[in-house]
Amino acid sequence: MFRSVHAQLLASDFAACFRFYQDTLGLEVAHGGADGPYAQFLVSGVMLTLVDQALVTKALGTTGGRRSLSRPDEAVLVLGVDDVDGLAASLKAKGLALVSEPTDRPIWELRTAHFRDPEGRLVEINQPLER
Repeated sequence: MFRSVHAQLLASDFAACFRFYQDTLGLEVAHGGADGPYAQFLVSGVMLTLVDQALVTKALGTTGGRRSLSRPDEAVLVLGVDDVDGLAASLKAKGLALVSEPTDRPIWELRTAHFRDPEGRLVEINQPLER
């Protein structure tokens, strides 16, 4: 059902976080740069993604869910799937409320849907957009 998983950190100061992961920790940059709003680092074959927090907050129209309505999300668990629409429908049938319905996000080159786990953490399911 799931084809990939990666951590996505949402940064309020993207450039500082980028420099930290690249320069301080020495992670290999796989995509993107310090001017953001998106970068990927390769860590032992697993992607760690850094994204400008304002970009995600604006795209989803949310500022943090259950934890605090005034505090933006800080991380997203990202699960790659084969069928975002099918899985979203299955999750809704089980009573899960979606933060965002399946949506094409051309800039991200993905179709995504978002929901929260029982602790209020943001989870994204996605699949590549067909070209």
